[in-house]
Amino acid sequence: MKRILLLFVAFVGITAIAMGQAPNPMNIGTTLGTGAYVNHAMTDRGSYYQKTIQEITASTTGTRKWEFNADSYFNTWRAPSTTAVNITGYNAIISPAATTASAFFRSNSTGGDGARLLATAANSYYTFNITKLPSGGNAYVSQYMSILS
Repeated sequence: MKRILLLFVAFVGITAIAMGQAPNPMNIGTTLGTGAYVNHAMTDRGSYYQKTIQEITASTTGTRKWEFNADSYFNTWRAPSTTAVNITGYNAIISPAATTASAFFRSNSTGGDGARLLATAANSYYTFNITKLPSGGNAYVSQYMSILS
């Protein structure tokens, strides 16, 4: 897991030098933890945002929801489908795509559904990361992400 985090940090650090910055502050809205939906402020790490959340009780795949958001949910990064979509895996860099559970940018709070996590374990920690790699100088675009377990 540490190697993947270091790879993620190196990847975003190198490319962020030539790019602008994503919106500040960034949040992660999720049902991870207690099962109730909570919006958490993420920590600005320079070239990416990060938030670690402890799961209280185990859950099955597709139970826990998540979505990145800024500006009172006017701008969100989540699954683009109106049907729930699970992430492909933990401990990996997830590229944004219009058909996957990723940090796909949505310019308003309507449409699309928050993506879902794979099964979670009780008393485990999950770390959400989202890059600040906008293209063309626009801060509101799809981003790379990872969820470390």
